Amino acid sequence: MANSPNCGHRYIRTSSSRPGEGFLLTATSTWTITWEVSAGAAAGDAGEWTEIRASTVGVRVGKVQVLN
Repeated sequence: MANSPNCGHRYIRTSSSRPGEGFLLTATSTWTITWEVSAGAAAGDAGEWTEIRASTVGVRVGKVQVLN
């Protein structure tokens, strides 16, 4: 089986054995921001900030097709 793409997943079976939520999927994004001051006495690097956001949801898979 080939690796999953960077932003996806290939399911090889349905979620019928997991009633309710199905398969749990978590998406995470990380942002790193750096900024600088370009004028005045504080000129130069002003800092760095990292923000991480994650969200989880249940995904129901009802049909799986095998392609050759």
